[in-house]
Amino acid sequence: MPPFLLINPLSGSYSPALRKQLLSQLKSAGITPEVMNVTGPQEARRVCALIEVAVENPFVIVAGGDGTINAVINALTPGRSTLAVLPVGTANVLARELGIGSLADGIRRIAEGNSRLFSVGVIEGSGSVGQRFVLMAGIGLDGSIVQGVRFWEKRLLKKGAYLLSALRCLLKWRRGGFTLQADGHVLKCHSVIICNAARYGGDLVLTPAASIFEPELNLFCITSENRRAYL
Repeated sequence: MPPFLLINPLSGSYSPALRKQLLSQLKSAGITPEVMNVTGPQEARRVCALIEVAVENPFVIVAGGDGTINAVINALTPGRSTLAVLPVGTANVLARELGIGSLADGIRRIAEGNSRLFSVGVIEGSGSVGQRFVLMAGIGLDGSIVQGVRFWEKRLLKKGAYLLSALRCLLKWRRGGFTLQADGHVLKCHSVIICNAARYGGDLVLTPAASIFEPELNLFCITSENRRAYL
Protein backbone atom coordinates (compact mmCIF):
# COMPACT_ATOMS: atom_id res chain seq x y z
CA MET A 1 0.00 0.00 0.00
CA PRO A 2 1.46 3.42 -0.92
CA PRO A 3 1.87 6.09 1.75
CA PHE A 4 -0.81 8.72 2.22
CA LEU A 5 0.12 12.34 1.58
CA LEU A 6 -2.11 14.79 3.46
CA ILE A 7 -1.77 18.31 2.06
CA ASN A 8 -3.27 21.45 3.56
CA PRO A 9 -3.87 23.90 0.66
CA LEU A 10 -4.50 26.63 3.26
CA SER A 11 -1.06 26.30 4.89
CA GLY A 12 1.19 29.33 5.08
CA SER A 13 3.63 28.61 2.23
CA TYR A 14 1.38 26.42 0.05
CA SER A 15 0.82 27.14 -3.63
CA PRO A 16 -0.22 25.02 -6.63
CA ALA A 17 3.37 25.29 -7.90
CA LEU A 18 4.67 24.00 -4.56
CA ARG A 19 2.25 21.07 -4.74
CA LYS A 20 3.54 20.17 -8.20
CA GLN A 21 7.14 20.47 -7.00
CA LEU A 22 6.42 18.33 -3.95
CA LEU A 23 4.85 15.50 -5.95
CA SER A 24 7.67 15.64 -8.49
CA GLN A 25 10.35 15.39 -5.80
CA LEU A 26 8.54 12.51 -4.09
CA LYS A 27 8.29 10.66 -7.41
CA SER A 28 12.01 11.20 -8.04
CA ALA A 29 12.66 9.61 -4.64
CA GLY A 30 10.56 6.58 -5.58
CA ILE A 31 7.55 7.64 -3.51
CA THR A 32 4.12 7.72 -5.17
CA PRO A 33 1.60 8.55 -2.43
CA GLU A 34 -2.17 8.68 -2.39
CA VAL A 35 -2.91 12.40 -2.06
CA MET A 36 -5.70 13.77 0.13
CA ASN A 37 -6.50 17.35 1.18
CA VAL A 38 -6.86 18.28 4.85
CA THR A 39 -7.88 21.83 5.76
CA GLY A 40 -8.76 21.52 9.46
CA PRO A 41 -9.49 19.21 12.41
CA GLN A 42 -12.88 18.03 11.15
CA GLU A 43 -11.55 17.04 7.74
CA ALA A 44 -8.49 15.46 9.38
CA ARG A 45 -10.76 13.20 11.44
CA ARG A 46 -12.75 12.19 8.38
CA VAL A 47 -9.70 11.50 6.22
CA CYS A 48 -7.75 9.66 8.94
CA ALA A 49 -10.77 7.48 9.73
CA LEU A 50 -10.90 6.43 6.06
CA ILE A 51 -7.16 5.72 6.08
CA GLU A 52 -7.33 3.57 9.21
CA VAL A 53 -10.21 1.55 7.79
CA ALA A 54 -8.21 0.89 4.62
CA VAL A 55 -4.81 0.17 6.22
CA GLU A 56 -3.99 -1.31 9.63
CA ASN A 57 -0.66 0.49 10.08
CA PRO A 58 -0.61 3.39 7.61
CA PHE A 59 2.33 5.57 6.66
CA VAL A 60 1.07 9.17 6.67
CA ILE A 61 3.03 12.12 5.27
CA VAL A 62 1.73 15.53 6.34
CA ALA A 63 2.58 18.50 4.11
CA GLY A 64 1.40 21.46 6.14
CA GLY A 65 2.12 23.62 9.13
CA ASP A 66 2.16 22.79 12.82
CA GLY A 67 -1.61 23.25 13.11
CA THR A 68 -2.24 20.71 10.37
CA ILE A 69 0.19 18.25 11.93
CA ASN A 70 -1.52 18.66 15.30
CA ALA A 71 -4.93 18.05 13.71
CA VAL A 72 -3.68 14.84 12.10
CA ILE A 73 -2.02 13.62 15.30
CA ASN A 74 -5.33 14.08 17.12
CA ALA A 75 -7.21 12.28 14.36
CA LEU A 76 -4.97 9.20 14.17
CA THR A 77 -5.15 6.33 16.65
CA PRO A 78 -2.01 6.51 18.84
CA GLY A 79 0.55 3.82 18.08
CA ARG A 80 -0.97 2.63 14.80
CA SER A 81 0.66 4.93 12.26
CA THR A 82 4.05 6.12 11.09
CA LEU A 83 4.09 9.88 10.58
CA ALA A 84 6.37 12.03 8.43
CA VAL A 85 6.26 15.81 8.11
CA LEU A 86 7.11 18.15 5.25
CA PRO A 87 7.39 21.87 6.15
CA VAL A 88 4.69 23.78 4.27
CA GLY A 89 3.49 26.04 7.10
CA THR A 90 4.29 29.44 8.56
CA ALA A 91 6.63 28.62 11.46
CA ASN A 92 7.23 24.88 10.91
CA VAL A 93 8.34 24.40 14.51
CA LEU A 94 8.11 20.60 14.49
CA ALA A 95 10.19 20.40 11.31
CA ARG A 96 12.80 22.62 12.97
CA GLU A 97 12.78 20.39 16.05
CA LEU A 98 13.47 17.43 13.77
CA GLY A 99 16.18 19.30 11.87
CA ILE A 100 14.20 19.29 8.62
CA GLY A 101 15.26 22.46 6.84
CA SER A 102 13.51 22.05 3.49
CA LEU A 103 11.12 19.92 1.46
CA ALA A 104 14.07 18.16 -0.17
CA ASP A 105 15.53 17.34 3.24
CA GLY A 106 12.21 15.96 4.46
CA ILE A 107 11.74 13.84 1.34
CA ARG A 108 15.27 12.47 1.65
CA ARG A 109 14.53 11.37 5.20
CA ILE A 110 11.29 9.71 4.14
CA ALA A 111 13.15 7.80 1.42
CA GLU A 112 15.73 6.64 3.98
CA GLY A 113 12.92 4.98 5.91
CA ASN A 114 14.17 5.58 9.46
CA SER A 115 11.56 6.11 12.19
CA ARG A 116 11.56 6.88 15.90
CA LEU A 117 8.93 6.96 18.63
CA PHE A 118 7.96 10.39 19.98
CA SER A 119 5.89 11.55 22.93
CA VAL A 120 2.84 13.81 22.97
CA GLY A 121 1.18 15.77 25.75
CA VAL A 122 -2.46 15.13 26.60
CA ILE A 123 -4.89 17.73 27.98
CA GLU A 124 -7.34 16.43 30.56
CA GLY A 125 -10.29 18.29 32.06
CA SER A 126 -13.38 20.06 30.80
CA GLY A 127 -13.50 21.44 27.26
CA SER A 128 -10.69 19.56 25.51
CA VAL A 129 -10.58 16.14 27.18
CA GLY A 130 -8.03 13.89 25.52
CA GLN A 131 -6.69 16.63 23.22
CA ARG A 132 -3.11 15.80 22.25
CA PHE A 133 -0.30 18.23 21.46
CA VAL A 134 3.15 17.52 20.09
CA LEU A 135 4.74 20.95 20.58
CA MET A 136 3.11 23.06 23.29
CA ALA A 137 -0.14 24.12 24.91
CA GLY A 138 -0.75 27.63 26.22
CA ILE A 139 -2.87 28.75 29.16
CA GLY A 140 -3.72 32.38 29.77
CA LEU A 141 -2.54 35.15 27.47
CA ASP A 142 -0.48 32.86 25.25
CA GLY A 143 -3.48 30.67 24.52
CA SER A 144 -5.60 33.74 23.75
CA ILE A 145 -2.98 35.07 21.32
CA VAL A 146 -2.80 31.83 19.33
CA GLN A 147 -6.58 31.51 19.31
CA GLY A 148 -6.93 35.12 18.15
CA VAL A 149 -4.83 34.78 14.99
CA ARG A 150 -7.00 35.54 11.96
CA PHE A 151 -6.65 33.37 8.87
CA TRP A 152 -6.34 36.18 6.32
CA GLU A 153 -3.77 38.00 8.47
CA LYS A 154 -1.70 34.83 8.70
CA ARG A 155 -1.78 34.39 4.92
CA LEU A 156 -0.72 38.00 4.41
CA LEU A 157 1.64 38.66 7.32
CA LYS A 158 2.95 35.15 8.10
CA LYS A 159 4.51 35.26 11.61
CA GLY A 160 3.53 38.92 11.90
CA ALA A 161 -0.07 37.79 12.38
CA TYR A 162 0.87 36.45 15.81
CA LEU A 163 2.37 39.81 16.82
CA LEU A 164 -0.80 41.56 15.66
CA SER A 165 -2.92 39.14 17.69
CA ALA A 166 -0.64 39.70 20.70
CA LEU A 167 -1.15 43.47 20.48
CA ARG A 168 -4.94 43.04 20.33
CA CYS A 169 -4.94 40.67 23.30
CA LEU A 170 -2.67 42.91 25.37
CA LEU A 171 -4.88 45.94 24.77
CA LYS A 172 -7.93 44.18 26.19
CA TRP A 173 -6.05 42.03 28.71
CA ARG A 174 -7.72 41.84 32.11
CA ARG A 175 -4.97 41.22 34.59
CA GLY A 176 -5.59 38.27 36.80
CA GLY A 177 -3.50 35.22 37.40
CA PHE A 178 -3.91 31.62 38.38
CA THR A 179 -2.09 29.20 40.64
CA LEU A 180 0.01 26.49 39.03
CA GLN A 181 1.03 23.32 40.86
CA ALA A 182 3.65 20.99 39.37
CA ASP A 183 6.26 18.63 40.84
CA GLY A 184 5.59 19.89 44.35
CA HIS A 185 5.95 23.57 43.41
CA VAL A 186 3.23 26.21 43.63
CA LEU A 187 3.55 29.32 41.47
CA LYS A 188 1.32 32.30 40.68
CA CYS A 189 1.26 32.85 36.90
CA HIS A 190 -0.45 35.08 34.39
CA SER A 191 0.38 32.78 31.49
CA VAL A 192 2.05 29.41 31.10
CA ILE A 193 3.30 27.47 28.09
CA ILE A 194 3.45 23.70 28.57
CA CYS A 195 6.27 22.57 26.30
CA ASN A 196 6.89 19.18 24.75
CA ALA A 197 9.51 20.73 22.45
CA ALA A 198 12.35 23.21 22.88
CA ARG A 199 11.33 25.74 20.22
CA TYR A 200 8.48 28.21 20.16
CA GLY A 201 7.13 30.13 17.16
CA GLY A 202 10.08 29.22 14.95
CA ASP A 203 13.71 29.15 16.11
CA LEU A 204 13.16 30.74 19.54
CA VAL A 205 14.37 28.18 22.09
CA LEU A 206 12.04 28.60 25.04
CA THR A 207 12.72 25.40 27.02
CA PRO A 208 16.12 23.93 26.02
CA ALA A 209 15.63 20.72 28.01
CA ALA A 210 12.34 19.81 26.32
CA SER A 211 12.28 17.15 23.60
CA ILE A 212 9.51 15.33 21.75
CA PHE A 213 11.60 12.18 22.21
CA GLU A 214 11.42 12.36 26.02
CA PRO A 215 8.29 11.62 28.09
CA GLU A 216 8.58 14.76 30.26
CA LEU A 217 6.95 18.16 29.77
CA ASN A 218 8.61 21.49 30.58
CA LEU A 219 6.81 24.60 31.85
CA PHE A 220 7.52 28.19 30.86
CA CYS A 221 5.72 30.47 33.32
CA ILE A 222 5.15 34.21 32.92
CA THR A 223 4.60 35.89 36.26
CA SER A 224 4.81 39.57 35.31
CA GLU A 225 1.71 41.78 35.03
CA ASN A 226 3.60 44.27 32.86
CA ARG A 227 2.40 44.42 29.25
CA ARG A 228 5.87 45.43 28.06
CA ALA A 229 7.33 42.28 29.60
CA TYR A 230 5.20 40.19 27.27
CA LEU A 231 6.40 42.08 24.22
